[in-house]
Amino acid sequence: MTGHSPARSSGLAEAIFRTLKCLAAGRRYTASMRAGRTKTTSFSLDAATLSNLRALASCRHKGNVSALLAEIASREAKFAAAEAYLQKYGVPPLDDEAVERIETEWRGGEPPKRSRRRAA
Repeated sequence: MTGHSPARSSGLAEAIFRTLKCLAAGRRYTASMRAGRTKTTSFSLDAATLSNLRALASCRHKGNVSALLAEIASREAKFAAAEAYLQKYGVPPLDDEAVERIETEWRGGEPPKRSRRRAA
């Protein structure tokens, strides 16, 4: 929301995948793929991305990469709807500093301390 697309930045994507792998170890999700209601498609992915997807799928969907991709697509649609809502009502996007604080918290680190002024 800061002008660039952080979810599509390869460095951030790798960090997100690593974080999700850790989180997924303690949290298992299941999703059912309905036979006959799916379409077959193909994607061109680099080896690292495919490996990350398989690892996430093994933790969250018993190895079903299609179920993982369906979950990701569903979440992305909700994210796009939330962005549209915020934009409609004039809520400003997060600045880079706010994004960094959130990502630091997600990684389990301490956010940088803000300096405080004494009240007069």
